[in-house]
Amino acid sequence: MNEELNLINFVKYCLGYIKLTRQRTFALQQKYSANLITEHFNLSDLLDNDIDKNIG
Repeated sequence: MNEELNLINFVKYCLGYIKLTRQRTFALQQKYSANLITEHFNLSDLLDNDIDKNIG
């Protein structure tokens, strides 16, 4: 019984820690993110490209 309570408390601690660090990480990403101009960096061109067509 005591081991179960210790495990439950440990899992609650871990989930709380994850929640706190995830919020802080998201805030830092927002703070330090850069807006990239579409002319210089366009993911849609990269993702729409057919790799097999360009290799052969």
